[in-house]
Amino acid sequence: MLAGPLQSEPGAAWSYSSAGFTILGELIARISGMPYEEYVLKRIIEPLGMERTFFQVPERLHDQVCATNEWDLKRLKPEEDSGSGGNRPPRAGGGLYSCLRDLWKLGQMILQQGQFEGARILGRKTVEAMTRNHLQHVPAFSWGARIPSIRYGLGIQMRGLGLCSPETVSHEGAGRSALFIDPVERLVAVYFVPSLIRFCEASVVQPRNIIWSGLE
Repeated sequence: MLAGPLQSEPGAAWSYSSAGFTILGELIARISGMPYEEYVLKRIIEPLGMERTFFQVPERLHDQVCATNEWDLKRLKPEEDSGSGGNRPPRAGGGLYSCLRDLWKLGQMILQQGQFEGARILGRKTVEAMTRNHLQHVPAFSWGARIPSIRYGLGIQMRGLGLCSPETVSHEGAGRSALFIDPVERLVAVYFVPSLIRFCEASVVQPRNIIWSGLE
């Protein structure tokens, strides 16, 4: 990943980068002095009470995981685990399993400026920085997009599309999963729409519009 070459000069274009998140995971590990996965478990997942969120799903819960392809099935096997350890990279660029309620807790924590049910996960100013646009007049072309000036926070997308409030932040995950946080409506929406099709934008767009269209 570090060998290059760059796809574009820094600041010239935006592209979603799982490799970039993997490098971030390595930075977190070196700064914190613990493996990235352990840091996430100790500092985020356990304090939030996210009891069904795993980097490696326990075998007893394998039959409850929605797998839509062979790659999903391979990831469930411990011997196929590609998490940290040895020379393997941290799983910061994908590979975290969760459920609707746990992701709702994560969204509520961000909506509530870093705290949830008495637990302080992030500082208020940290959340403000995460949800503030850090790009100015930077175009985006990933996945065939033609966005002349994308708005993006720290790992969080800032596009209030459709019926969402303009201040809405969001993040999409693998397997047609999405988390939306609308601070104006004080709403956290999280949903999974499993599909055998590798990419289908309607699976994210349509549920979002259905949810917001029901607000009174």
